Amino acid sequence: MPKDPDVARFPAAIEELVRDYLRDGGCPCRFPRFRATVERETDDLGAPMMTWEQYLLITRFDSDVRLASSRPVRGGRESLCAVCGATIRRRSEETYRDQWTEHMRVLPRPGVSDLGAPSQGALPRCWPLFTVGVKAPAAQVQAEIQYPHVPVDEWLAWMRAR
Repeated sequence: MPKDPDVARFPAAIEELVRDYLRDGGCPCRFPRFRATVERETDDLGAPMMTWEQYLLITRFDSDVRLASSRPVRGGRESLCAVCGATIRRRSEETYRDQWTEHMRVLPRPGVSDLGAPSQGALPRCWPLFTVGVKAPAAQVQAEIQYPHVPVDEWLAWMRAR
């Protein structure tokens, strides 16, 4: 993770954010901004990249959300969220020797309403994008433009919005 005063508190803030999503019968799957953030794909820009918040959200989801009916599918696994019934598609990609990029897609179950605010416009980020493997400077510059950087507290408030 980058060196920044927020680094020490950020994993705990992500943990609290996911705990808030799980409270009162909800789950992260029902928050459009959560879905958009974990689903961010940059392959179209020329290099697979992630942000630390994306990585930490996926990791926390894996730790805190109970899944059912897990089965292998081409390139990964597919499961159902035990809380809301959303389809969760996961895959890990070794994009460079011993360096992995995590991918996650959340498909809400029809008829289940969202709890969070919609994700419209540019998808913000609060940490730099990072690549694994060979650096692709042009892709990095394009991603920095496409996904605007906002302060951590502003990003957390955006993710919590209902």
